[in-house]
Amino acid sequence: MSLFGKRAEKSVSLPEDPGERRQLTVLFYDVVGSTSLVDSNDPEELRAALNLIHVAARSILSEHGGSLEQIMGDGGIAHFGYPVSSEDAALSAVQSALALLDARSGISGAPNIHIGIATGVVVLSDDTGSAVGGRLGAIGAAPNLAARLESASGVNQVLVNQSTYAMTCRAIDYQPVDDLNLKGFPDVTRAWRPVAMRPAESRFQRDRDSSSPLIGRVDEVAQLRAAWARARKGDGSAILIEGEPGVGKSRIVSELANHVGECRTILLQCQPRTQGEALSSIIRMYDRAHEEAGDPALANAAVRTAERIGALEDDISLGPETRRTAIVNAVADGFLGLAEAQPLLMLAEDLHWADEVTLAVLRRLGRDIGGRSILILATSRPEANLNGELAAFSDLSLSPVGAKEAYALIEAAAPGALTQATCDWIVKKADGNPLFLLELTAYASDPEAANGHLTDISGANVMSLRDLLATRLESAGRA
Repeated sequence: MSLFGKRAEKSVSLPEDPGERRQLTVLFYDVVGSTSLVDSNDPEELRAALNLIHVAARSILSEHGGSLEQIMGDGGIAHFGYPVSSEDAALSAVQSALALLDARSGISGAPNIHIGIATGVVVLSDDTGSAVGGRLGAIGAAPNLAARLESASGVNQVLVNQSTYAMTCRAIDYQPVDDLNLKGFPDVTRAWRPVAMRPAESRFQRDRDSSSPLIGRVDEVAQLRAAWARARKGDGSAILIEGEPGVGKSRIVSELANHVGECRTILLQCQPRTQGEALSSIIRMYDRAHEEAGDPALANAAVRTAERIGALEDDISLGPETRRTAIVNAVADGFLGLAEAQPLLMLAEDLHWADEVTLAVLRRLGRDIGGRSILILATSRPEANLNGELAAFSDLSLSPVGAKEAYALIEAAAPGALTQATCDWIVKKADGNPLFLLELTAYASDPEAANGHLTDISGANVMSLRDLLATRLESAGRA
């Protein structure tokens, strides 16, 4: 027996870190035939070729809100929806994949790649103090499924799982790919190959179905119609419509826009992650008008505005503030000129993502449209607090819908009859949010999820719209 006796075993304890439960979209990209490339290329030349892909990937993924988590020699892993939450994570991932393929085709010497994308519920942990040490990353089926889809995709192609497809199929054209045999995923026999983005001017048109009749909002729609009637007679105005996500801001704007008669309608659709890009929504609108050339006056206005902005940017005699003011006035004057020939309906959607120069243009227009045939309808979320920014705009705040409208919406949206108890539960949980009402109704009607019945037990995990979407993925077994 040792003189020192039995040494006490040092216990190893794991810190209590449950991690963070999130819905995540994972993108894997990898070089095709990397092993054969190693055998047939000088290591330095191969490294340079691989670096072409990695540099392009880092730039494109970041531009679309993705986080490049890891580069592994011939491939990489990116997360969308973490560390920063994003309501368009799945769409951004597919857009970035298509952009990466497009960029690769234009890079001389870049190797072929394939990409896999999967959306699912994961647990994320960054516990460097654990016994294993280092980052545990995303724990769940989505990362593994994305890797399997990447291996199964064709040369310079993308495959996405069912969940990613379901979240993006209104925005992207897909082709089904059947009879897959993915290791570890015997139930996943179908995936989807994105082909191209579908044309859509607005986020609402892209993400929502406005074919069903509008329920409720009678007073609000009447207010917008009255404002439009005055604008047609030369008494222009601007209205800021504020409300929480899903409450129906874009829906009532769409309701008016579909019944305005002969006029010119232009849409300024602000996008996430563009607050630092001056005039981004206005430039996109003008670029589209110029390319399509369906409205000659608008296409000509695009050319004139671009030339005027270019001249001001090149004028070295102007100081920064003078140049900015001159650009704002030039853009605003272009819009005012469009209203001289026929009434103008300007829709400025999602101003919570607007850049400062676009807001300055709208401020100028708001002050000067009195006596002109212009109506500006802007939408924003309350947290942006744009009332002070757009002082000349009258405010229209959208509240949650009442119980009567909520039950009517459920009845219109449900493909079959739901029990009264389920309808009552949906109305209680949705708290008057129309989008939440629609999503809960779809969830309750899904035979693979709630199968027509929702209670405090079966719907215990559905506490918010994000939780609802995550729960729908889990219940259907779609990693």
